[in-house]
Amino acid sequence: MSPILSEGLNLMAFGMGTVFIFLNILIIATFLMSAAVERLIPKPVPKLATQELEAAAIDSTLLKVLTAAIKERKAP
Repeated sequence: MSPILSEGLNLMAFGMGTVFIFLNILIIATFLMSAAVERLIPKPVPKLATQELEAAAIDSTLLKVLTAAIKERKAP
């Protein structure tokens, strides 16, 4: 085998090995950061729909108008 071809194959193997190692380190770092974020920042608890309605204190006339609009839209 010619020395130039041998040197090219060595360079290719070194480059591909470097990229492979870097990508594995990147995957491990991303996994560890995700685990740290999940541990340090808890997920928010979603509110129930009834709690949101009570918190908004919707006027009864507005609620009747919205209900009528929805029923009118659903009618064929």
